[in-house]
Amino acid sequence: MRLGGRLQESEFSYETRHPIILPKSKIRLNKFWKKWSTDYLQQLRSAHHSNPQKSTLFKEGNIALLHDQSMPRALWKLVRITNLFYGRDGKVRACEVRLPNGKIFKRPVQLLYPLELENEE
Repeated sequence: MRLGGRLQESEFSYETRHPIILPKSKIRLNKFWKKWSTDYLQQLRSAHHSNPQKSTLFKEGNIALLHDQSMPRALWKLVRITNLFYGRDGKVRACEVRLPNGKIFKRPVQLLYPLELENEE
């Protein structure tokens, strides 16, 4: 609202004042990804970090999401854990992972989000 040549704060948010019209399917998809990325992934991380006495659930052959700070969570790569590296305390500290293109990298467990999938091999 303009008063005396100045803009006054509106009680409505920017999104309310300037709606973006999207097809319903696009809106549903955006809601799904937002809900999945905020709820499910954070729940997985907290489930693996809340019980320090229990060994991590990282196992060879498991599938995990590889954290990539330059991409949104919905586009993180799925990787297969091929080898585990233990610290002096006996806990898994890093994993060797295989990307879908076949490249193999060593990554710390803080960058991996194990998925709740059973290994079928």
